[in-house]
Amino acid sequence: LGRQAGVMDIHYRGEIMYITVPNADIAQALLNLSGIRFAGDKLSFQLKTHPVKFGAGGAGRDGATSDSVKLKDRLIALLQTRVDMQSNSLDLSMLGQDQIIMSLGTDSQQEEKMYKALLVIAAQIYPGLVTINLASNGLRSLKGVADLGFHFPNIRNLSLMNNLLSDFSTLDCLSSAGSTVPLKNLEMLILAGNPMAEAELRLPNGGVSYVDKVQQRFPTISMLDMNPVTPRVQAGASTGPANDSDSAAQKQLPFPTEQSFVENQDIGDLTNSFLAGFFSFYDNNRSALADIYDEAAQFSLVVDTTHPTSAFAQTSADSQKHVDFGVYIRLSRNLTRVKSPQKRISSLVVGRASVMQTILQLPETSHPVQDAQRFSFDAWQTDVPIAAGPSQTVAVVTVHGEFTERSSQNLISFDRVFVLAPA
Repeated sequence: LGRQAGVMDIHYRGEIMYITVPNADIAQALLNLSGIRFAGDKLSFQLKTHPVKFGAGGAGRDGATSDSVKLKDRLIALLQTRVDMQSNSLDLSMLGQDQIIMSLGTDSQQEEKMYKALLVIAAQIYPGLVTINLASNGLRSLKGVADLGFHFPNIRNLSLMNNLLSDFSTLDCLSSAGSTVPLKNLEMLILAGNPMAEAELRLPNGGVSYVDKVQQRFPTISMLDMNPVTPRVQAGASTGPANDSDSAAQKQLPFPTEQSFVENQDIGDLTNSFLAGFFSFYDNNRSALADIYDEAAQFSLVVDTTHPTSAFAQTSADSQKHVDFGVYIRLSRNLTRVKSPQKRISSLVVGRASVMQTILQLPETSHPVQDAQRFSFDAWQTDVPIAAGPSQTVAVVTVHGEFTERSSQNLISFDRVFVLAPA
């Protein structure tokens, strides 16, 4: 049935969900799903042979519900369409365009109460959430979500992108500066697209002051607007002195793979499909990748030969103590080392043909993309300006993983960034 079922309304009575659909064909399609399993439970669909009235205005055979219960039913329905249990994430972006929210007729004065109600209900149903997306909601204040840390103490990823937050003090209600239950485990925060962020970044040395103002409030973050920053305090770390064994454990490499950040389910599905196809071609038929690159595509690579030595490399006779990065270094555009403006320009590969010529020079590889412990990605949407017209929405994908060089059997870690745009 998918997402185009055209559900008009949803109500709850105990463990029973009443769904109103616009026609008999959709009702029959739902009946055909009877018996399927969802979240471990067997679902049963039945067609009501008599009308059921909801709300305080009238009582049907099944009884009446109050306006508050009706509101709760609708908010539960909203949450169910926006939660991803696999990643423990909740997408509350662009609520103003949601049909359920529009049907409630919520005005600006009721908005704060609505957000508070959403968080209370979400915490009751989905207490393990670690990622919440509040992007593009026109938020001028965060008072409605000030209890985020109370309801979700383990939240690690938060997007407030493309709102109307004009002052950094609006963040205080989520931090120790203004909350008794701050977001003490927050690792990733997105504030891009808010007036305060844009104004700060326009100032001289704005990038440094921007990070500083955010980390004053959230010292545990390691990613700000999808750019890595050095956390001032480790998320969830004890404030007491660490002993030698604790210190050694923190330095143990490799670090365990963390959960991916994906803006919403659609972006996650798109990214999974793209990466599976891309690395399959990259490993087995690299020349076929020409079709996915734009005529004006850009490509560059950076080599870091000063990476920290893992405990395995220090103690195992089978470790890779000497890896030849020569073929990569010849193409490297490491801006911390390449100081010449001419070299910086020439090492940026521009155009489909040049990109293909470059990647065909690189050693043949094998990427274990199906192994979640050796491969992860983050993905989100953003708007980019187009010279010939309005801005275009693209997906930005950052990938972290490892690959094996087929000729040398060297195992090499990598990070890669893709910008995906409609063809």
